[in-house]
Amino acid sequence: MSRVEIYFHFRKKIFSLRQGGKVFGYAPCILIRDPRFVVQEGGRNRVLREKRKNVHAFVVATTREQVSPNRGDMPPESGWTHRVYYNPYRGSEFMAQEISSEPKTPNPIQGAASALLQVGDNGTEILVKEPNQQETI
Repeated sequence: MSRVEIYFHFRKKIFSLRQGGKVFGYAPCILIRDPRFVVQEGGRNRVLREKRKNVHAFVVATTREQVSPNRGDMPPESGWTHRVYYNPYRGSEFMAQEISSEPKTPNPIQGAASALLQVGDNGTEILVKEPNQQETI
């Protein structure tokens, strides 16, 4: 069983789906069951050293069956509780911030029950349900 890594392709402005080191698809909107959020520290250190982007952070699904690529016909789903982001210059982990009218302090996130990754007019957005701060991959 080979894991699927999903990352944002900055030049193409779309999410890339990679398995076994090879990209097998692209999608502007992806729904994932049981995602894990991974940052490779060596790649992050290289970004900090060279001040150039490289693929070192991604959302992981254990199998392809957990990933549902979509080209825009995905029905809107409600119940997303947190927004997730990653900035290598601000920290070494993905961070989750609760979606609410009052700003909350973001917390590190390793996994969730489900995640929606989408590319919109204002850039990328990752929304999750039931974030998990304890699990690691």
